Amino acid sequence: MMRVLFALLLLFSAQAHAFFLVSDPWPAGGPQPDVCTATEQPGPTTRDLTLGITETGLKYIHADLSNATPGHHVWSIVCASNTPGILPSTAVTFPFDVGVTPAPANLRLVP
Repeated sequence: MMRVLFALLLLFSAQAHAFFLVSDPWPAGGPQPDVCTATEQPGPTTRDLTLGITETGLKYIHADLSNATPGHHVWSIVCASNTPGILPSTAVTFPFDVGVTPAPANLRLVP
């Protein structure tokens, strides 16, 4: 029974450390984005970012960073609307660091 509880504790503690990039919602009076893209150098590597929607219909970025490799990252984020005549946003630079999760300490097996 203790092994099951320990495994569940590890599972929940690992999930609690997931990192996300979350923006404020877009203003209600302005156009709402349909797509946001992050470009990372060197490479460049491009990825589409997930857009969430508030209860009032406003969109915001909600990107999962849990698969980011350890080290320093710099993303350049641009959002765009599919509405004709609406130009893409100006690029916003977002730097962040991902550390290496240390191994658990002071663990031992007890017979």
